[in-house]
Amino acid sequence: MTEKSIKKIAILGASGLVAQETIRALENVGFQLTLFSRSIDASKYPNQDVILGDVFKDADLELAIKDCDAI
Repeated sequence: MTEKSIKKIAILGASGLVAQETIRALENVGFQLTLFSRSIDASKYPNQDVILGDVFKDADLELAIKDCDAI
């Protein structure tokens, strides 16, 4: 069995209240994040990838989780 470390995490619904706390906690321990939301201010997250999109659109969701190790 091969072990893979988690480096990049996709956060769906990143503009939500619970997500904000999750983002802070994960940033503090050094994870790279892809933040996905219908409405998020990318300027608040200069060190993270921010993707605007709709979770119900397959193409948007595929883009959000591309190259992520966890969701």
